[in-house]
Amino acid sequence: MVMTTNVTECINSCLKFVRQLPMLTLAEFIRNMLHRWFHDHHRAVQSMRYQLTDAAHLMMLKRVKKCGYMTFNPVDWNIFSVKRSGKQWTS
Repeated sequence: MVMTTNVTECINSCLKFVRQLPMLTLAEFIRNMLHRWFHDHHRAVQSMRYQLTDAAHLMMLKRVKKCGYMTFNPVDWNIFSVKRSGKQWTS
């Protein structure tokens, strides 16, 4: 059994048709491909409106809205008391 990551699988599928090229040409192809990927990713990040992706930002807004009715009080450096609708939890 071989375990790979998504990045490895993605690169493998991109190299499917160029594996027969000479080593130097293959290395240049990989360098250009990664250059394009990093450039495209950088452009996408530059156009983001928030520090999070739009989907993550919307999820956080929903959770903040839901938590707006709760009060949090620290009990210890890693323990908090949470109150909501007359109920109280310690975690």
